[in-house]
Amino acid sequence: MRVEGEVIEDLEAAKKSFEYAAATYDLKPFVYEGFGKEDIKNFGMSPDSVSQFIFQLAQWRTFGYFVGTYESCSTAAFRSGRTETIRSCSSEMAAAAQAFDATNPATLEDITSLLKGVSQKHVNLCREAAGGM
Repeated sequence: MRVEGEVIEDLEAAKKSFEYAAATYDLKPFVYEGFGKEDIKNFGMSPDSVSQFIFQLAQWRTFGYFVGTYESCSTAAFRSGRTETIRSCSSEMAAAAQAFDATNPATLEDITSLLKGVSQKHVNLCREAAGGM
C-alpha cells in the first residue's frame, strides 16, 4: 500500500506535533521510601485506591476540576473474559481531594474518614467491574 498526498502531510504534521510535545515534556521521577503498600494495607486501605486518589488529587490541584479516568480490570473469571473498566473518579474521591484544599482544610479525623471511604468505594468498584456489573 502506498501513502500519498494529504495523508503524508497529515503524518508529517502529527510527527512535528509529537516531537514538540516530547521535547517540552519534563519528567522527574521521585521514589518515596517512607512507607509502602504494606503500610497502606495496615491503615485498612487499598494501595490501588490510594494511587487512584493521588491521580485525582494531582488533577484537582493542577487544574481545579476532576476528570474520568480509565483503569482496567480483568474479567478472566468469565468464559472469554477480557477486561472491564473501573471508573475511579467517584464523588467520594472528589470530596477527599477537596478536603486537602488549603483554603478549606479538613481535620485529620475528617481526612482519615474520607480516605477510608474512598478506599472502600474503590474496592467496591473493582469488585463490581471484576464481576461484570
